[in-house]
Amino acid sequence: LLYRVVTPENQTAARQTDTCEPVYILSKEFSRAVSMECFRSLLSLLQWSWAAFKAGLTQSSVVTVASSSTASHLTALLDLERLVYVCRACLRLLKTYINEIYPNQVSHKKVTQESIRLAECVGDVRALLRTILSDSLPSLRRKNQGSQYSKMCLEVLEECHQTFVACFHAFYPTAFLKWTALCDLLASMDKKSDLDRLVSAVVAALCSPTVRLRSTFPISTSPDGDGHNLLRKQLSPSDNSGLPMMPGMDTHHYPILVEQMSYRSQVEVGSVWQFKDVLDRLLDIVTLSIKQALRLEKVTHSSQLVTNCCHLLAKVVAELAAQARGID
Repeated sequence: LLYRVVTPENQTAARQTDTCEPVYILSKEFSRAVSMECFRSLLSLLQWSWAAFKAGLTQSSVVTVASSSTASHLTALLDLERLVYVCRACLRLLKTYINEIYPNQVSHKKVTQESIRLAECVGDVRALLRTILSDSLPSLRRKNQGSQYSKMCLEVLEECHQTFVACFHAFYPTAFLKWTALCDLLASMDKKSDLDRLVSAVVAALCSPTVRLRSTFPISTSPDGDGHNLLRKQLSPSDNSGLPMMPGMDTHHYPILVEQMSYRSQVEVGSVWQFKDVLDRLLDIVTLSIKQALRLEKVTHSSQLVTNCCHLLAKVVAELAAQARGID
């Protein structure tokens, strides 16, 4: 893709003698030049657009049926569609930038040199995506409007889900951080509502082929080891412990990122479970939904969460079966 500077009309006559007109190549280096300012701008834009989108949904839920076809309603609907576009564009750019700095598959040569500021930005992105995925959305009362607004909500939330899953390796760079994030969310489901989307994103990310569950889950060991004690103490952003579940099992290719994410996780994490507790909770989510569906009752958990839990359970069984047969 080439970009040429437009020559003013009054210089048209002199263009024949200008044989060295510059041509600028919009290369990958130009489009993916990641900086702290890029993250800050995208975070501010995403935070504003998501807040405006929720406010628009709230306003639409109180509009009377008689005014649902007026010009003001159509204008509001177009504004919401623009906000959906802005939200999705910001999420895609954030996903691109994070994977540019911290690729899932680490190569011998780092594309971008990590820094404390960039690691802090990744932490801010993680916090904002967690907020969006666990936000309470206004109820859509009327079916004719509900279908339109529900579709727009699903578009933004699905984009946020994909971004969270694609950046999960950077949000939780060590096995212990992945494990504690899952434990804390499962433990919080009974205390907080609207956590299905966030739990579903974490479970879906753990189903990635790049995540080795035998190294991430304490299947044959106890999580109450040195890593748990390190998480409980007052960490600082300069702490380079990294909180590995088992020493030597988690290579830290990005130590600065591990420091920042470990520091932030000490605020979020509430409890760490045994492997059996997590396994029982995943099975409860699946079986409860089946029982409620058979009884024609309202299903508590979303179908997406149930499906992802089934995938995670299948992956645990597959890895354990492969280990038992001596297949690495």
